[in-house]
Amino acid sequence: MMRGRAVRLLAATLVVIGSACSRGSNATVPPTRRGPNLTYVAIGNGETAGNSVKNRIRSAWPQIVYRTVFPRSAIFVNLGQNSVTIDEAAASQLPVALSLAPDVVTVELTDDTFLTRDATGYQAKLERFVQRLQRGGRTRVILGNIPPGDREPGVLACTPNPPAGSGPCRIGSGFDIDASNARDAEFNQAIAAAAAASAVPLVDLHAAFLRARAAGNEDAFYAGNDFSPNEAGHAFIARQFEPAVRAALKSRP
Repeated sequence: MMRGRAVRLLAATLVVIGSACSRGSNATVPPTRRGPNLTYVAIGNGETAGNSVKNRIRSAWPQIVYRTVFPRSAIFVNLGQNSVTIDEAAASQLPVALSLAPDVVTVELTDDTFLTRDATGYQAKLERFVQRLQRGGRTRVILGNIPPGDREPGVLACTPNPPAGSGPCRIGSGFDIDASNARDAEFNQAIAAAAAASAVPLVDLHAAFLRARAAGNEDAFYAGNDFSPNEAGHAFIARQFEPAVRAALKSRP
C-alpha cells in the first residue's frame, strides 16, 4: 500500500483480451463465448493501476484476473489511480465505470486509511459507491480489503530497529506500526460492513496475506519494493480475487 500522496495517474486501459496476451505467457485463456461481450472494470488505487510492477499491462493484478478468468472477447478497463480517496474515486472513476455498464467490477479503494483516516464516513460512502455500481443488480461488484502493511520494507525501514540492509526511511522515523495496524483494522471492519450491507462478496486480502506470513511467504511479495507488492505479490492478489470473479460471472443476470 502506497504511503504519502503521489501525483495522480489515471491508468485507463481498454483492450480486447485476444490482443492483450503476448507470446511466452503461460496463462490459459478462456475460449470466446457467443453473445454480447463481457465488460470488466477495475476500480481502485495505485496497486490496482499496477504500481511497482515493471509491466503493468502484464503484471498488475486486475490484468491477471482479466487474462485468466474472462473470455477472449471480453473488454477490460483499468481505472486505478495513485493515492485516491473514495471521494476522488467517486468523481473520477465511478462515472466512467457507470458509462460502460460493466458486468463485473472489482473495487479496492483503501487509501483513505492514511489519507482521510475517517473510517465511519468512509463506510457510508463506500456503501453508496457500491450500490451505484450495482446498477440495480445488473453489475456484479466485488470488494477487496487492506492487506497488512507492517511487513512492507518501506515501513520496516522507519522502525526503531530496521532490518539489516533497509533503505532510507521515507515516511518519518519512529513510524507507529501498532497505530497503523489498528487504523487498517478499523477500515477493514468498515469494508466488511459495506460489503454485507450491499450483499457483495468480500475478498479478504488481509487474512490471505497473514496466511502467507504464517507459511513464510509474505516477505517474498515485497522483495525489491518499498511499499507495494512486486510481481509475485500482484499474482497472489489476483489469485484471491479469481474465485469471486468466476462466481460473479456465473451469477450475472
